[in-house]
Amino acid sequence: MTDYEKFIKDTNNPWKPAGFPQGKDHPAVRVTYNDAVEFCQWLTRREQAQGSLPSGYEYRLPTDLEWSAAAGITGENEGHPGWRSGVIPRCYAWGSSWPPPPNSGNYDP
Repeated sequence: MTDYEKFIKDTNNPWKPAGFPQGKDHPAVRVTYNDAVEFCQWLTRREQAQGSLPSGYEYRLPTDLEWSAAAGITGENEGHPGWRSGVIPRCYAWGSSWPPPPNSGNYDP
């Protein structure tokens, strides 16, 4: 969360932090897709200016297929995520049960 807080201060972007306690190593929450894209661009510029990110490299969000592969979902075709929504039944971030079991994540109600 430390880098994201610096991003918010540097860019004066509005951001409503979590409504629960978070440490410096916790992920930022209540972040939109556009916020995340802006953050990646900001972090790329900042680290290139500091010399800690080589020219030609950049931070970016993973593609949908990259995200699926990281989650262990293989064999998907390229396309909009909405087109594939629901094709893997009972597959959630916390497992295969619904509703999420207690303490399975820090989901905002």
